[in-house]
Amino acid sequence: MRILKGHEGSITVMEGISASDSSSGGLQSNTLVATGSKDQTIRIWDHRAKKAQSFLFRGHSDTILSLRWAEAGRVLLSGSKDKSFRIWDTRAGRMRSCVEKHFGAVTSIRGVHASTSSKSRDSAAYITTGRDSMLHFWNMEGECVGSITAHRG
Repeated sequence: MRILKGHEGSITVMEGISASDSSSGGLQSNTLVATGSKDQTIRIWDHRAKKAQSFLFRGHSDTILSLRWAEAGRVLLSGSKDKSFRIWDTRAGRMRSCVEKHFGAVTSIRGVHASTSSKSRDSAAYITTGRDSMLHFWNMEGECVGSITAHRG
């Protein structure tokens, strides 16, 4: 058994990538796991590699609460208590976009599966939810294309 060290705070979220997520030209390994922490960092791990930590992403100013792989593993999405939703480029190892539209912590991120022909600038690719009771729909560029007030009370 191998013990991997990296985060300075407790891990709050983990998201693995499955073989089907990585099969269309993105990351070619189904051994990758992304972790988010109270230390405000995101780390991508490959337990088979000699150096297990592949990437370290910094940018959030509070605890990471949600992670989601996208675009066949080429992108990692993150949500935080800092109210931001970030899009990370896993090939370049840098942040692609940061959006602060929620008025509360971003607690969940999901992908919207659409046919290739319907992917336009105005079509949603991701949905975020937060403690502000809002659902926001985002395109591939990280622009909000719609919002819904989900719950009250």
